[in-house]
Amino acid sequence: MFFVCFRLKMFYLTNIFDYSLIFEKNLKASKKFEYASLEERNLLLQEEGVQTLVNLGLTVLQAKVYITLAKLGTSTGRTTAKEAEVASQDVYRVLSELQEKGLVEKIIDKPNKYRPIQIEEGLTILLQRRNKQTIEIKNMMTEICKNFSGTDKSEDDNEKCQFVLVTQKETIKNKFRNGIETAQTSVDLSCEFPCSMNAAERELDSILKSIKRDIKFRELIDLSQGRCQEPKAFLTLKRNPAYQTRFICLTFPVKILIKDKREVFISIKNAKSNIDTPYLWSNNPILVQVIQQWYDIMWEKGSREYQRVQQKSSKVEL
Repeated sequence: MFFVCFRLKMFYLTNIFDYSLIFEKNLKASKKFEYASLEERNLLLQEEGVQTLVNLGLTVLQAKVYITLAKLGTSTGRTTAKEAEVASQDVYRVLSELQEKGLVEKIIDKPNKYRPIQIEEGLTILLQRRNKQTIEIKNMMTEICKNFSGTDKSEDDNEKCQFVLVTQKETIKNKFRNGIETAQTSVDLSCEFPCSMNAAERELDSILKSIKRDIKFRELIDLSQGRCQEPKAFLTLKRNPAYQTRFICLTFPVKILIKDKREVFISIKNAKSNIDTPYLWSNNPILVQVIQQWYDIMWEKGSREYQRVQQKSSKVEL
């Protein structure tokens, strides 16, 4: 019962942080938790509590000792060490560290005893410190940006012809979003289904904001990898006259973003391994022109009707 309450309190006090990896892990372990015994459930909840406290700034030993002491109430160092399964030579050092953090009080007695502060108060203290650290980091980032603002060569670099490989997933998403948000006239997209649907949902806000700026969108959707029901986000875009879509079956999956007919962001999936190659970003006018011409040809061959594209008989050869 203690760990159930502890889990709920920690979730309430820490939900402003993005612990997506922790929750994902817990989701995968949900079936294991459902069929576990009471003892196993308590162990799983305790492990989750330790991980949450670690994310709030405690070490693993500090988290284990604090949770154990919170469960026991007032206790000696020896008993706490035994229940937390921490070496006796370590527990007194850890208890002193927790005292310095304001999470534990020392009662002078024979032997000395230790009393934890209330869980709500302890988590609030840790959360406030975490918030303070976050603010300090943001301030440091602002100062760093100021120091480098005078030496920023990105605009000059963009004027030069470049070929840049992008491999990291978050960087790819950010560059894709940036291409949509900074476009001045048009954005041409090409992606296989259902990846195109996922992208439409993920970037819906950015696309709608760009449409309000009179940016024209064309999306060529490749159905060669299969098809399923169109999501609401995509249907919302289809109803907007500034967002045109056509459907086609290509001989190989390709992902393309062409911004203002001046920049291109492209990736081709390896047909044998079915793995995306790194994305190539370029503002090279010759490459952009070649890809833009290919896109325009495929656009003319594409169908306006989703149902009329036949996966087997309508494949388009390059």
